[in-house]
Amino acid sequence: MAAQPGHVPVRRARTLTVMLGGAAGNLGDRLFRAPGPLRGSVVDWLNLPHFPWTFNVADASITCAAVLIGILALCGVRIDGASPTVPEGSTGPTGMGPVSPRPR
Repeated sequence: MAAQPGHVPVRRARTLTVMLGGAAGNLGDRLFRAPGPLRGSVVDWLNLPHFPWTFNVADASITCAAVLIGILALCGVRIDGASPTVPEGSTGPTGMGPVSPRPR
Protein backbone atom coordinates (compact mmCIF):
# COMPACT_ATOMS: atom_id res chain seq x y z
CA MET A 1 0.00 0.00 0.00
CA ALA A 2 1.63 3.23 -1.12
CA ALA A 3 1.36 6.37 0.94
CA GLN A 4 -0.95 8.93 -0.59
CA PRO A 5 0.48 12.37 -1.35
CA GLY A 6 0.08 14.64 1.66
CA HIS A 7 -0.78 11.71 3.93
CA VAL A 8 1.58 10.82 6.77
CA PRO A 9 1.00 7.36 8.24
CA VAL A 10 0.04 7.49 11.92
CA ARG A 11 2.78 5.10 13.08
CA ARG A 12 5.48 7.15 11.46
CA ALA A 13 4.02 10.46 12.65
CA ARG A 14 3.90 9.27 16.26
CA THR A 15 7.44 7.92 16.11
CA LEU A 16 8.82 11.13 14.63
CA THR A 17 6.88 13.20 17.17
CA VAL A 18 8.46 11.27 20.05
CA MET A 19 11.93 11.68 18.54
CA LEU A 20 11.51 15.39 17.82
CA GLY A 21 10.09 15.96 21.30
CA GLY A 22 13.18 14.37 22.85
CA ALA A 23 15.49 16.39 20.63
CA ALA A 24 13.61 19.59 21.51
CA GLY A 25 13.93 18.80 25.22
CA ASN A 26 17.70 18.34 24.99
CA LEU A 27 18.03 21.44 22.79
CA GLY A 28 16.02 23.45 25.32
CA ASP A 29 18.43 22.37 28.07
CA ARG A 30 21.41 23.41 25.94
CA LEU A 31 19.87 26.80 25.08
CA PHE A 32 18.44 27.92 28.40
CA ARG A 33 20.64 26.44 31.13
CA ALA A 34 23.49 28.30 32.78
CA PRO A 35 26.13 29.50 31.95
CA GLY A 36 24.39 30.75 28.79
CA PRO A 37 22.96 29.99 25.36
CA LEU A 38 24.63 27.03 23.62
CA ARG A 39 26.97 26.56 26.58
CA GLY A 40 24.53 24.91 28.97
CA SER A 41 24.47 21.21 29.66
CA VAL A 42 21.71 18.66 29.55
CA VAL A 43 20.55 17.63 33.01
CA ASP A 44 20.29 13.87 33.46
CA TRP A 45 18.19 13.15 36.53
CA LEU A 46 16.68 9.66 36.26
CA ASN A 47 18.83 7.14 38.06
CA LEU A 48 17.23 3.70 38.24
CA PRO A 49 18.52 0.97 40.55
CA HIS A 50 20.43 -1.78 38.74
CA PHE A 51 20.64 0.35 35.57
CA PRO A 52 24.11 1.59 34.67
CA TRP A 53 23.21 5.01 33.19
CA THR A 54 21.61 8.20 34.39
CA PHE A 55 19.32 9.78 31.80
CA ASN A 56 16.42 12.17 31.30
CA VAL A 57 13.00 11.96 29.68
CA ALA A 58 14.32 13.46 26.42
CA ASP A 59 16.99 10.75 26.18
CA ALA A 60 14.38 8.06 26.84
CA SER A 61 12.12 9.53 24.12
CA ILE A 62 14.89 9.53 21.53
CA THR A 63 15.85 5.95 22.42
CA CYS A 64 12.23 4.72 22.29
CA ALA A 65 11.73 6.40 18.92
CA ALA A 66 14.88 4.74 17.55
CA VAL A 67 13.58 1.35 18.71
CA LEU A 68 10.17 2.05 17.13
CA ILE A 69 11.85 3.02 13.84
CA GLY A 70 13.73 -0.28 13.93
CA ILE A 71 10.52 -2.22 14.59
CA LEU A 72 8.73 -0.43 11.74
CA ALA A 73 11.66 -1.26 9.43
CA LEU A 74 11.50 -4.93 10.45
CA CYS A 75 7.76 -4.90 9.73
CA GLY A 76 8.48 -3.68 6.21
CA VAL A 77 7.40 -0.06 6.56
CA ARG A 78 9.68 2.04 4.38
CA ILE A 79 11.07 5.41 5.39
CA ASP A 80 8.39 7.14 3.29
CA GLY A 81 5.73 5.27 5.29
CA ALA A 82 4.68 2.90 2.53
CA SER A 83 4.77 -0.86 2.75
CA PRO A 84 6.70 -2.52 -0.06
CA THR A 85 4.58 -4.13 -2.74
CA VAL A 86 5.47 -7.53 -4.13
CA PRO A 87 4.36 -8.38 -7.68
CA GLU A 88 1.86 -11.23 -7.90
CA GLY A 89 3.58 -14.63 -8.23
CA SER A 90 7.09 -13.38 -7.38
CA THR A 91 9.26 -15.08 -4.79
CA GLY A 92 9.91 -13.65 -1.38
CA PRO A 93 13.24 -12.38 -0.06
CA THR A 94 14.40 -15.95 0.58
CA GLY A 95 13.49 -17.13 -2.91
CA MET A 96 11.37 -19.95 -1.45
CA GLY A 97 8.06 -19.34 -3.15
CA PRO A 98 5.23 -16.89 -3.68
CA VAL A 99 4.60 -14.12 -1.20
CA SER A 100 1.05 -13.34 -0.22
CA PRO A 101 0.20 -9.72 0.60
CA ARG A 102 0.11 -8.91 4.29
CA PRO A 103 -3.45 -8.13 5.51
CA ARG A 104 -3.98 -4.68 7.00
